[in-house]
Amino acid sequence: MDSWKKLEDLNLLEVQKRTQIELTCLEYIINKDFKSLSRFNVNGFIKILQREYELDFSTFLEEYHAYLEENGIERKNQVHISPRMNSYTKESSSVWYVVIIVVVLLIVALAWGVSRFFQSSILDENTTNVLNQEQIILEEKIDENESHMPNFFLDEISIPKENNESNETNAINLDIDQNHTKLIESTKSTEDNSTLINKEVVLLNESVIKPSAELWLGMIDLKNYRKTSLTIKNDYVLSLDKDMLITTGHAAFSLNDENNKTLEFKNGVSKFLMIKDGKIKQITKAEFIKENRGKLW
Repeated sequence: MDSWKKLEDLNLLEVQKRTQIELTCLEYIINKDFKSLSRFNVNGFIKILQREYELDFSTFLEEYHAYLEENGIERKNQVHISPRMNSYTKESSSVWYVVIIVVVLLIVALAWGVSRFFQSSILDENTTNVLNQEQIILEEKIDENESHMPNFFLDEISIPKENNESNETNAINLDIDQNHTKLIESTKSTEDNSTLINKEVVLLNESVIKPSAELWLGMIDLKNYRKTSLTIKNDYVLSLDKDMLITTGHAAFSLNDENNKTLEFKNGVSKFLMIKDGKIKQITKAEFIKENRGKLW
């Protein structure tokens, strides 16, 4: 009958977090301070405690209601102060509103994409038809012009057979020599370009950080997310072979990337860097938190 008294044995701070009932009200209930409780929505508090901890407040409520009657306090005139109950608000309904909005946006985006696809298909089809029609008209005009070519042009074009064969042989030999020369030049040019590319592909495997003043470095290994931090005053050599996240203090500094290009960073705000696949680059704070599984450090 009086299991509500077990409330005294509980950690009131934990009870406050779980029920969102003010610590002062919980103490009023334990001490049966009916005078102070009469200003609050006691019945609401009792329902929450019964539901969360399965306590029986029957005797307590009888005494409390008897106190109200004895002192002429009407329940309808009580000032009801609802506790801050985050866990009992309409969060679920809000979540459904968000879900509905997201679904509507997805449907609109899908409809827009489908309409764009069909418009593009129709446009491509119309363009193809126009090009085909233009090609047909052009071929008809060419055929018509050829059919009306005067005969004297044909007479001038006719060449003795022997001279024609000789000219064709010379032309073929000349084309072969020219093609052979072009092939040799092309091969040589390809070899030169290949050598140049191989020279440019060489990347550095370390970066040197040069601080302008005392600089704090925080490094996170992207394989095991182990954290390391240190403060540097002089040049610090950083390996580019290990994938990691880097955050710095506010001091200015410079470093070289994998192409030996110098990157300058001014003082004033923290910087965020990432080394991945042998390359180092600056990233935003949001990208840093995403790569670090939702953590800033």
